[in-house]
Amino acid sequence: MESMFHRFSEVLSADIRRELLKFVESPIDNKNSLPQSNYIQLRHVEVPAHNYQQYRQWRDETIT
Repeated sequence: MESMFHRFSEVLSADIRRELLKFVESPIDNKNSLPQSNYIQLRHVEVPAHNYQQYRQWRDETIT
């Protein structure tokens, strides 16, 4: 999927809002697809498609 961000970067850059969304990671390991809790907290981080690889590298290096 990471290569799709780069491939679609020109198409996703426009006056109209377009997004590719994907699940990246969970801070807590979970056996199920979704947590079995009453509430789910989602984080939405906007990263320009052409910067996705740099963002993931920065995140992996700085956030543990």
